[in-house]
Amino acid sequence: MFIRFVLGVLAATFGFYQIPELPVFSVSKSFAIALGSIILLIVFWRLRGLKGPVDFINGFIIGFQLVFWQTFFIPQVPTTFLNQPIELVGQIEGLVEESVTDQSGKSKQQKWRFDLRVHDMKTPNGIVQTFGFGSRPKVRLSWYQIASEDRAIIKPVAGEVWQLAVKLKPNHASLNPGGFDYETYLFREGIAATGYVLSKGSIKNQPLSAFGMDARTFLTERLSQLFSNSEFRGLFLALLVGQKTDLDSADWQTLQATGTIHLMAISGLHMGIMAAIGYFLLGGLWSLSIRFSSNLPRAIKYRLLNTPKIWVAGLGALLFSTVYLTLAGYAIPTQRAWLMVLVVLLMVFLQRAFQPFAALALAALLIVIWQPTSVLSPGFWLSFVAVALIFGALFHPKIQPKSKWQKFWLIQLVLFLGLAPLIAFYYQQFPLMSLLANWIAVPFVSFYGLPVLLLLGLLDWVLPVDWMNLLVSWNDHAWQGLWGYLNFLTLSPINQMPLTLTLWQVVLIYLGLFLWVNPNNHWGIKSRLLVWIPILSILGYGFMPKSFEGITIQILDVGQAQAVVLLTPNHTIVVDTGSRWNANLDGASMAILPYLKTQNRQKIDLLVVSHSDLDHSGGTQRLMDSLPIIKAVSGQATQLNQALNTTTFTPCQAGQTWQFDDLSLAVLAPDSDVEVWPVPKNDNDHSCVIKASFPTLKGEKSILMTGDLSQAYEKRLVALYQKTDILKSTLLVAGHHGSKTASSTEFLQGVAPEMVIFSSGYQNRFGFPNQQVIEQVEAQNVTWLNTACASAISISAQKQSELKIESFRELSAKWYHHRCFEDEKGRFYQ
Repeated sequence: MFIRFVLGVLAATFGFYQIPELPVFSVSKSFAIALGSIILLIVFWRLRGLKGPVDFINGFIIGFQLVFWQTFFIPQVPTTFLNQPIELVGQIEGLVEESVTDQSGKSKQQKWRFDLRVHDMKTPNGIVQTFGFGSRPKVRLSWYQIASEDRAIIKPVAGEVWQLAVKLKPNHASLNPGGFDYETYLFREGIAATGYVLSKGSIKNQPLSAFGMDARTFLTERLSQLFSNSEFRGLFLALLVGQKTDLDSADWQTLQATGTIHLMAISGLHMGIMAAIGYFLLGGLWSLSIRFSSNLPRAIKYRLLNTPKIWVAGLGALLFSTVYLTLAGYAIPTQRAWLMVLVVLLMVFLQRAFQPFAALALAALLIVIWQPTSVLSPGFWLSFVAVALIFGALFHPKIQPKSKWQKFWLIQLVLFLGLAPLIAFYYQQFPLMSLLANWIAVPFVSFYGLPVLLLLGLLDWVLPVDWMNLLVSWNDHAWQGLWGYLNFLTLSPINQMPLTLTLWQVVLIYLGLFLWVNPNNHWGIKSRLLVWIPILSILGYGFMPKSFEGITIQILDVGQAQAVVLLTPNHTIVVDTGSRWNANLDGASMAILPYLKTQNRQKIDLLVVSHSDLDHSGGTQRLMDSLPIIKAVSGQATQLNQALNTTTFTPCQAGQTWQFDDLSLAVLAPDSDVEVWPVPKNDNDHSCVIKASFPTLKGEKSILMTGDLSQAYEKRLVALYQKTDILKSTLLVAGHHGSKTASSTEFLQGVAPEMVIFSSGYQNRFGFPNQQVIEQVEAQNVTWLNTACASAISISAQKQSELKIESFRELSAKWYHHRCFEDEKGRFYQ
């Protein structure tokens, strides 16, 4: 009954965060529903025939009520204090991330990123908001400082209370099919707003009180110094204190490709190791004290002899796991693991028989009550399903008699197969090498890696620096062996298997697997085999490439940049690759590759990079490293080839055409005739202008992409094609992201689009799309969309249907997602 009840609570909580609008209930109606669910629970308590469904339904109703009422207690930043300079007073929480973003001569730009628990805030016109203890919102801030001879860098430290001049904005982020949902991440982490510290102004940024460096920050800095010369410094800090900022993109790619990324999250495995160390350490000390208790006073000896060893050992496990929880900064995965340890120890202390699945259900219920947004984390489901699979394997009658090593290998096999549906659901692929990787990596980290790192951390307090450097160097040799093995596995051509499954398919697969392996299931072997028919059918469908008719165009949401993907049944075309913000994040990693992964696309038939500016070419290198590219063209091919150290790109010239199924592509500019098209003096006017045409029910439609072409060259484009209809297009991707340097009235009249699409960033510093350009578009009675508000814009065209245009933000809307302001005409403004 209890497990079914908890499943109902989990289903309700997860479902609540999937609805597009927050439901509105009156207080009386809400209490009436809650009372009704309690009555149902009592009435049907003993009706065996309905017991299972009613338990689940009651759990669902009560769970929905709990999570609904908790939304009213989520700390918020009032809209009055957003999008303007304000003064904050708050306390820094967690680790302060540090990075050098620029360095030249004697000055450097230092970036700090930290979370601030806000005590009060004040606007320039004197509006003040003070928050109570339980309602203080948490904001995430970036602070850029430049050091010079007359100006020192001020380092914020965890635990300090600061007065800061900041500018906050809502949690608005890019949304793309298959991409990382950063808005959901911020909501899950309890971040009410993001922003940056202002370095200029009348408000002085200063600490108001300092409590000294907290234990976690102190330990992190000490460990960072200890491993400063180690090539695995980022891995070690991630394992010990949960700081992952030193892991670069290559590290993450290796971990993800081998299915070992879970080893870098302080969760069940690491917490279990810490609990085991505490259990055996204090248990061993208790045994030693009993052995030498003859010389102790009678009262102490009596206490020792009458205290069960398991209590002392359990207390050690709780102590060590709690310390580890603190050092990990109370991260949500660590809280899950700690609660699981707590549940197990409670059963030990209460001398109750350990019921694995009931304990697992209790831990899940406690986590959802304490932190309901945990269900939005893939780690929540992966960790609980993994533990359930381990319990199911350990207590299965066919596995129980096996030896310990046989159990270990079998459990790894069970995890490999059992987690495949969830991994496919969240990541649209499955690392086939993960079984071989985890067979080595899990015992290495469990029995050597983490214990040795803990030992090194302790020895650092007593041994001289030279000795510690030698020990760290020896330890690096062992990790080099593991890392070399993992990198070897990533070279396999069949490592990443595309696999896409929906939520309902995942639920059906796990239900079928449960019916198959349930030891209480008395079906015959033939009946059991029938279960595999739908399971294999679903998996087979997930492995199949996405098949569709017609043309799909995705204008991806890549901030103040541009990236467009065009798909036909058999071909993939990419026009521009977004920007690059740092070594780990660019337009390809953020939007293009995740989207192509959802479509099971394994190559790019044509890559067009309009010109070499970073906001159009930033993701090119990663795209070239990730997928084979058949042909690549650019308006600045020479510059791109030099910058990327390649010979892949060839010049883009007017007159070039390609045919991909029903999609026709034509290059309209630049023209080779220097009299018609003089050599541009800036990068923007080198832009390769592409027109894509495709059939629909109402005839041929088209989309025109002009890169960053300026009005001067737009005028030349109109003159070049004024005697034909070549320039006319159904859709226009506005030049230069909506800058007033493009999209002139003359050009709009020449193109005569039905819709203009702006690819710009939310509240970008340039103010794009420019208001004048919007007015020019509206003066032509043309509708428009902006990726900053609509997110990725999908355009679907088929011969048998009309053109279909959809906003991904509307399609994937959740009630906690941010929305732009809507005017009386239904248009969205930032």
